[in-house]
Parts: sequence; structure tokens; C-alpha cells
Amino acid sequence: MAFRKISARDKIFIEVKSKFENVYLDFKEFANMLTVKAGNSKKTSGKADSYARYFVRLIILYEENFSEEIDMIDNDESIEKLEKLRELGGFQKYNIEGGRFPNATLVCFRKYVTFKNHGR
Repeated sequence: MAFRKISARDKIFIEVKSKFENVYLDFKEFANMLTVKAGNSKKTSGKADSYARYFVRLIILYEENFSEEIDMIDNDESIEKLEKLRELGGFQKYNIEGGRFPNATLVCFRKYVTFKNHGR
């Protein structure tokens, strides 16, 4: 069970979103800013919302697959943990089925953490 569908209505989704609420909202705002800045979307696009939802799903999938809870998420160590998901069998299929949002979320979240912690 490396990858599975996780609804935004699932109890685990709601719990993880709540646990990281501040980062979730800040990341969503950052993703929206990057999208608008790149000229790829208008502010009303749902792209940033999708990134934020996949952010929560990736945390859940990491914790399930590696039997390790993530306590702090907005640091380089957490990014490296989440990026380990790419190494698991099934990630490519999960990424394609998810409209390539899982991988795009990882890329965007790395930019967010770098910007937030290193000012770049």
C-alpha cells in the first residue's frame, strides 16, 4: 500500500491538515503567488489549492510508508523525507493519476521551504 487515494474528507486528512494548518495556509499562498507571478494562472485558479491538498496527502503517505511521524514540516529535513516518496514503487503511476500534482507539489514545496528558511 505505498500509494492510495486520500479524500479531503478522510479523518486522517483533516487531522494532518489541522496539525500543519499554518504551514498549509502559508504554502498555499506561496504556491498561488508563484503561479500568478509565472503568468500561468489567475488568482482564482485552483492550482494552489491542489498543491496544498497534495501537501497533506504526501505527509500522510510518508508517515504510512516509512512508519515515521513528521513533527516539523517546513525545514530541509522534512523536504528530504517527503522526496523519498519518489523512490517508492508506484510513485510514477500515482503522480500521473494525480495529474502530476504530487511531483509538482514536492517541487513547489522545496521552493517554499528554501524561500522561507533561506530567503531565496
